[in-house]
Formats: sequence, structure tokens, C-alpha cells
Amino acid sequence: MRLFRLTILMQTALLILTATSAICAGITLSLDECIELALKNNPTIIRNREAVSEAEIGVTISRSSYFPRLDASSSYTRSGNGISRGSYSSGLSFSQILFQGGRNIAVVNAAKAQTEIAVQNLRQRENEIVESVKGIFYSVIKEQDQLSLTDDVLKRRNEDLILIRLKYRAGTESDAAVSEAEANFSQAEYDKLAADERLRLAKLRLNLSMGKPREALLEVRTTEHLPDFPSRSEVVAMGLRHRPEMAREASRVKLQRAYQSQSKGGFFPTFRLNASFNRSGDRFLADDNSWSAGVNASLPLFDGLRTPADYFQSRVSLRRQLAQYEETRQSVEENIEKAYSDWLLAKKRMEVAEKSLTAATEIYNLNRLQYQQGRASYFSFQQRELSLTRAEYERVNASYNLFVSTAELERAIGKSLSAELKGEE
Repeated sequence: MRLFRLTILMQTALLILTATSAICAGITLSLDECIELALKNNPTIIRNREAVSEAEIGVTISRSSYFPRLDASSSYTRSGNGISRGSYSSGLSFSQILFQGGRNIAVVNAAKAQTEIAVQNLRQRENEIVESVKGIFYSVIKEQDQLSLTDDVLKRRNEDLILIRLKYRAGTESDAAVSEAEANFSQAEYDKLAADERLRLAKLRLNLSMGKPREALLEVRTTEHLPDFPSRSEVVAMGLRHRPEMAREASRVKLQRAYQSQSKGGFFPTFRLNASFNRSGDRFLADDNSWSAGVNASLPLFDGLRTPADYFQSRVSLRRQLAQYEETRQSVEENIEKAYSDWLLAKKRMEVAEKSLTAATEIYNLNRLQYQQGRASYFSFQQRELSLTRAEYERVNASYNLFVSTAELERAIGKSLSAELKGEE
């Protein structure tokens, strides 16, 4: 029995230890998981999704004019002069619009255009959130890389400081060299502390962007391979196809055309089919029946010039919206061009940074060996170490810049490149 209890206690302790380790380690998220959480919890996205649902309901409401209207009514009246008498009346009425100058169709088209606009507004907000989360995610990766780099620099400068102190004790190095090496080591300690704080703040921002508590433990991982974009003209064509701003302005043109058709309908007559059936008498549902059926036509002859004014206003609004569409197209093209140039420069900067780091590493290692052998000066040795450190930091910054410029170009396109290429296959 004691052995059984001991086994249970050990298993419980193991479970607690495992759970505690998981909590201390925090949750590890990929970029896609961070984006998914942000889109799920962002209040702006939630509000825009509700706007889409509301617009879709508006389409259903607008279609009601296609269907007949059926009403049932019933009443009881009591009247008299000295002797009161009650009377009942019950009936059904039917009404169906046969022709309304195309206004009912225009109302439906307008509601559909409003739905398309709401969908494109949602897409634009999603693209903005995705780009923002990518930028924050990549900043976490950058700060992690820089923190790891500060560890390497601190270790290297500590080894250099030991070497310089040994040469000082041997009488082959100056006091000033030791002081400068100690200052460089202290700078590396500060850089490590600063990198640690920047990483903490970057994780805090990522947590907030996903709707999580700001101090929640978080680790990120990246297995993403950056896409290689096609030619500039192809990228611009992609953007004009997929940017939500373009689709939204096109939907607004449709909306103005629907408003124009709706206002034009006021110049035409309205035809309506009406029918009714009634029962009345001194008791409920008496046998005294009556019915009627017919077609009604109406045409407003004068409404204070409201109809022509509405029509001409809709024409002006349509021309204005067409100009807005062209203005948006030019702005989108300019935005894509700039994003593409930034991406090209970032890609080249990455190539240069990698080559510079390789060269700086080789020169530093060679110069350190020469310094150990007394064939190189302290000044030259320190300059090579500083050059290596700058090259290492530049490599990290260039990598971050390439990731961010890629995210900006994908947002400028309005769609991720991998999704675009998958759709074309």
C-alpha cells in the first residue's frame, strides 16, 4: 500500500514539474499562428466582419420587392343610436409590383455593391494587420539574433582582453591598450543588456497585437523561406488585380451606377397588381363576401423637380467616383513601385552584408593571429574587431530589413506571393 501511495505521489510530482516547465518555457508560435491569433482577436477586424454580415442582410432586405406582399386584417366595430350593434370585418390583401422603372433591380445591385465594399474594407484591414504582425514578429527575430550576437561579441572581447593583459604583463603592450579593451568589454556588456530589454519589449508588442496579456511568456520560431518576386511589371499587375482598394473603388463605381439607375426609374410609371378578399357582417367570418382585383398604374407628373435633380446628381457622383477610381489606381501603382524598389535594395543589401561579414571574419582571424605573434599593432587589431562587430550587426539588420520589405511588398500586392502563384498553377 505504501509503495502504491509513493508511486502516485511521484507521478503527481512529475506532472506538476512538467506543467511548471511548460509554463516557464512559454508558448512557441510560428508566424502563421501569430497572424491567426491577431486576426481572431483584433477588434477592428471583428467590427469589419460584422459590417460584412450587416451588408449581406441588406441584400436580403433589398430583394423583398421581388416578392408579393400578403396582409391579413380583422376588425370589430360597435355602434348604434340607442340600440348598439356590432359588426365584424376580416380580409386578405395581395400586392405585387410588376414594373417600377428598374428601381427594384437597382436597389438590389446597390445592396450587393455595399456588401462588396464591406468585404474589401475587411480585406484591407486584414492586410494591414498581417503586415503589422509580420513587422513585430520579425523584430522579435531580429532582437533574438542580436541578443545571441551580443553573447558572441562579449565572449570575443573577453578573450581579446585576456590576450591584451597577457601582452601587457609581458611588457609588450601599453596601459592605454588595456584600458580601451576593458572599455570595449564594458560596452559589450551594455549592448547585451540593451538587446535583452529590446527583445522583452518586442515580445510585449507581439503579445498585445495578438490580444494576449502583455507579459505572457512567448517564444517564436521561423521556418519561412522568403519568396523571390517576379519582374516589376508582373508585380504591378498582381497588385492591380488583388489590392482591396482597387476592388473597393470598383464596387463604389457599381454602387453609383445602381444609384443612377434607381434615380432614372422615377421617370417611368409604376405598375402594381392588387387583389383583396373580405368578409363582413354582424358575426365573425360572416357569409357577406366581397373581393376585388386589378392593376394599378401611377406616374408622378410633378414632384418639385426632385426626380430630374436626383438623376443629374447621380450622374455627377458617378463621374466623381470614376475619377476617384483612377486616382486610386495611380496611388496603388506608385505604392507598389516603391515597395518593389525597397525590396530590391534590401535584397542587394543582404548580399553585400553577407560578403562583408565573411571578409571581416577572415581578416579579423588573420589579424588576431598576427597580433599574437607580434606582427600587428594593437590599433590594427582593435580596428579589425570593431569592423567585424559592425559587419555582424549589419548582417542582422539587413536580414530584418529584407523580411520587412518583403512583407511590405506582399501587402502592396494585396496578396501573399505564395497564394498568388498557387492560384495561377
